[in-house]
Amino acid sequence: MSEQRNVAPSADELQAAITAIKEQEPEYGISRVCATLRANNPTWQLSEKRVRKFMGSLGLVQGSTEDDQSTAPKSSIAPGDFVHSLANGQLQVRYIDSVKGKGVFSARDFGKDINIFEETPFAWYPRWDTVSINYYNGSNSECQLCARDLEKRYRGLRSVRCSRCSACFCSNTCKNEAESRFHQIECVKNNPAFVNLADACHAWNWGAPMCAARAIERVLMEFEQGQEQGKHAWESLKAFTTMRTDVMDMRRKGASWFLYEE
Repeated sequence: MSEQRNVAPSADELQAAITAIKEQEPEYGISRVCATLRANNPTWQLSEKRVRKFMGSLGLVQGSTEDDQSTAPKSSIAPGDFVHSLANGQLQVRYIDSVKGKGVFSARDFGKDINIFEETPFAWYPRWDTVSINYYNGSNSECQLCARDLEKRYRGLRSVRCSRCSACFCSNTCKNEAESRFHQIECVKNNPAFVNLADACHAWNWGAPMCAARAIERVLMEFEQGQEQGKHAWESLKAFTTMRTDVMDMRRKGASWFLYEE
C-alpha cells in the first residue's frame, strides 16, 4: 500500500530539493521538477502551483504571461547559484523579484577599505580607445581577460603577449585562462576569419558584438573541456539580464519618443 501524501515540505526542504534537481537536470521545467519531487518524496503533499511559485521566486523560471508584458529587464539565477556564497560566506547571491532581479547581499558588517571579493567577468571586451586599430597585430592597454590597466604596475604581475598574435594580458595566469575561455577562437593565427568581425566592429566603434561573441566563445570552449563545464557556462549565460527587443528599441529612441507615438 502506498504511503499517504500528507506532509507539506518546509521552504528550506523545498529549496534544497529543487536545487538538487536543477543542478542535475538544469533543463527541467516546472512539471518535470514537480514530478521528480513527488517521486523522490512520496509523503510530500505538493501542488504544481506551489512549485511554480517557489521556482519563480528563486529566478529559475521565466515569468508568467502577465510578466512577459512588463517592460522591466529580466534576470534569473543559474541553477545552484542562489545557494552558493561568495567571500567565504560573507556575501550571498539572492533573487529579489521579477522587477529588481538578483543581487549580492552582505551576510555581515564590513569595515572601511576592506576588499570583500574579486571577480573575473564572464565575458568582457576592451574599450576601443584602449585597443590599437588591429589589436591582434598591435597591442592593447587593458588585459584581454580581467581588464587591468597594463600601463600601471601591479605587484607580482608582468604583462605578457600571446605567443602567436599580439594580444596582451596582465599575467600568465590571465593569458592561460583566456586560452581556455576564448582566445583560441579569437587568435588570428588560429582563426583568420575573426579579423573580419574585429575590423567591422572597430570601424563601427561598436563593442557589443565582440562581447557577445566572446560569451559564446566561452561556452563553446567550456564544452570542449567537459560536458558539465559547458552546461554550467551555458546556464550562467542564460541567467544574464535580458530585455524584449521592442522595449530596447523604445529606450534607444528616448523618453520624448513616446510623446509622438500614436
